[in-house]
Amino acid sequence: MPLSTTHHSFIATVKYIFLALVLTASGQAFAQESTPLISVNGQGKVSAQPDQANVALQFSESTMDASKARHVVEKEVAKLLRKLKNYTIKENSLDSSQTQIHPQYDYHQNRSELKGYQVQRSVSFILSDLSEIETLVQTISESKVARLQPLQFGVSKPKQLQNKALNKAIKQSKATAQKIAENYGVTLGKIHSVNYQSSRSNRPVLRAMSMDIASAESAPTYKQKDLDFTANIQVSFTFE
Repeated sequence: MPLSTTHHSFIATVKYIFLALVLTASGQAFAQESTPLISVNGQGKVSAQPDQANVALQFSESTMDASKARHVVEKEVAKLLRKLKNYTIKENSLDSSQTQIHPQYDYHQNRSELKGYQVQRSVSFILSDLSEIETLVQTISESKVARLQPLQFGVSKPKQLQNKALNKAIKQSKATAQKIAENYGVTLGKIHSVNYQSSRSNRPVLRAMSMDIASAESAPTYKQKDLDFTANIQVSFTFE
C-alpha cells in the first residue's frame, strides 16, 4: 500500500529534527573544544602530629565449659572498663558490646571431637590524650586474656586540616594561572572546569603492639610521624 503524503511529511519532519539536534550538539562540542583555556595544577599539603589513638582489644578464653570461659572474659572486661575511667576517652567512642562463642574441634580420621569453647569479646575506644598511652598499655597488660591490636593514630579534626590543604591548592592554582596569563599578555577569565582530589598519607600504625601484651615486660616509648593531608586541583580558566 503506497504511503500517504502526510506520512511522508511526518518522516521528513523527524529527519529534519534529528539532523538539527546532531548539528547543534556538534556545534556545541566544537565551541567547547575551541574555547581558549589556561589549564594548571594546584597542590596543597598540611602536616600535623597525631593527637588521638584508636585502641582495639580482644579478650579471649578457651575451656570445655562455655559458661566458665565467658565468666572469665566478662570479669576481665569489667576490670578494664572500671580502670578506663581514669583515662581520657573520647565521648561515645567506647564499644564493648561484641561477644562471640566458637566451638573448637579436633579432626582425626574424618571424625571431629569437641575440644572446648572459645569466648571472645572486643573492646574499642579512642584515647584523646596520647601522653596516657604508656600507662594504658601497662594497665591492659595486667590482664592475661587480653590482646592489644595495632594502635592506629589520627587527628581529632581532620576536616580542618584537609580544608587548609585545599585552600593552599586553590591559592597556588590561581597564582600560577595569573602568572601565565600576565606573561602571555592576556586577561584571565572565569573558571571553565575544576577537578579536585584529596588524600591523607603516612597514617601511623604501631605494628609492634600486635604481640601478646601479657608477655610485655615494659611499655615502649611512642613517637609518631606527622600525618600529611594533601589536596590536588586541576583547573582550567578562560582568557581573552
